[in-house]
Amino acid sequence: MRFMSIRDFRSRPIRKDLASDREIVLTANGQPVAGVSAVDPDTVEDELVALRRARARVAIDRMRAQTKAHGLDKMTMGEIDAIIADVRRKRRAAK
Repeated sequence: MRFMSIRDFRSRPIRKDLASDREIVLTANGQPVAGVSAVDPDTVEDELVALRRARARVAIDRMRAQTKAHGLDKMTMGEIDAIIADVRRKRRAAK
């Protein structure tokens, strides 16, 4: 995987780089901000769907880790239902 500043990205063609590396991470002030990936015109939609699924999977894994870190994975359904009922009651009262 290759890193490239946004300034370089704007000023030079990257087709050759993508042909060899397939993926480039764009940086701003040394921090990664975006990824550029080579795609096949025939499969671009499938590749975008796969990327979205991968991002969703990462988000779910992060939520699960955060839940476990706070001990919330041990809550019973009764405790969860009580919290939901309390929030709904407060919303109705605020209207």
